[in-house]
Amino acid sequence: IVLLTGMNPSSEIVNAVGIAPARRDSLSVTPGDAYKATFWQSAITAKTWTDPDETTTDGIFSRMVQSVTSGAASVSDAVNTANSSLQTLLLSQ
Repeated sequence: IVLLTGMNPSSEIVNAVGIAPARRDSLSVTPGDAYKATFWQSAITAKTWTDPDETTTDGIFSRMVQSVTSGAASVSDAVNTANSSLQTLLLSQ
């Protein structure tokens, strides 16, 4: 995971795709292009989505990953189960 989420690979992905990085440390280096700089600034001030219950959502994602890595479920089934659990959680709020 570090291979894909570290600063160097992230910046390579950003350069290849042409979007603002998700990593805050990568946002500290503003590009010279005024167009891209606008998106970098927006990404710095952007908020994330609301997490209705951090403990519960962490459990949902953890179970999803564990069910796939253990072979108990296919990726599709695990994602569908997690989606259903998240929908239930969101509707209960």
